[in-house]
Amino acid sequence: MLKIFDELETKRKDTRLGIPREEGEALYTFIKEHNIKRVVETGIAWGFTSHYILAALPEDGLLISLELNETIYTGIVVPKEWQARWIKYFGPSTENLKEVFIEHPNIDLFFHDSCHNFDTQMFEYKTALAFVKYLGSHDIKLQGPPYAWNSFIIQTRAPVLLKKGQLGIARIKGVETK
Repeated sequence: MLKIFDELETKRKDTRLGIPREEGEALYTFIKEHNIKRVVETGIAWGFTSHYILAALPEDGLLISLELNETIYTGIVVPKEWQARWIKYFGPSTENLKEVFIEHPNIDLFFHDSCHNFDTQMFEYKTALAFVKYLGSHDIKLQGPPYAWNSFIIQTRAPVLLKKGQLGIARIKGVETK
């Protein structure tokens, strides 16, 4: 797996996009250690975060991704042999995220890595609250202050289980918003 991550980091540096390797590896490790099987993520772009998630999921795992628009580059760094465990939806998360959660129950982790404005992030976090055990986000200090991630964590008192660079993951099962 390390060789694959080396190749992925080289591509990421070339494009200047995507989650940095040490954050991707932290996400990978979290998914493995917490026996995550089903993930919903917002934001695909080239697929760097999707790659780390799919690498960590078990063979019977599933990644459901939402992206605003499909392009020729959407998910290009994800190996073809992983495509069978990956469902993609296109359109604004504000219009279809809740329906995705309803259509695909038993989601373990929601991971935000898309539109990093405060309102979209808060919408996604609050929507995920009713459907998942864990909530993660990349670029947790973008588009602020105020920072949506910090605001959500304060409002819900959700325990943060992982923070690495711009990556954060909290347990949200059983927490409520103020």
